[in-house]
Amino acid sequence: ALTLLGRVRIMRAAPDSALALLRPALALRVRAGDMVGAALTHERLASAHADLARHDSAHAHVARALALEDSLGVRPNGAQSLSTLAAILHVTGRHDSALVVFR
Repeated sequence: ALTLLGRVRIMRAAPDSALALLRPALALRVRAGDMVGAALTHERLASAHADLARHDSAHAHVARALALEDSLGVRPNGAQSLSTLAAILHVTGRHDSALVVFR
């Protein structure tokens, strides 16, 4: 529920408020062993950090989301993690890398 509320806050352009929900959501998911949910929450954290132009933090979270998704063999949020990664790469001037993500 906290991850969903965090997403709503991101959609309402309130990324600081989203982070306040998503950080404890991630801790709860990890503690519960819900690594699929942790991957989803990492992607949401990446989105919130990106909205705040905290690109290093955003990249770290999306990289963790993708690593978890790869290790689990699932994409719980469809291609959203890949899209988030491409957007972060694009805004940080790594256009060639962003294009590779979409190929």
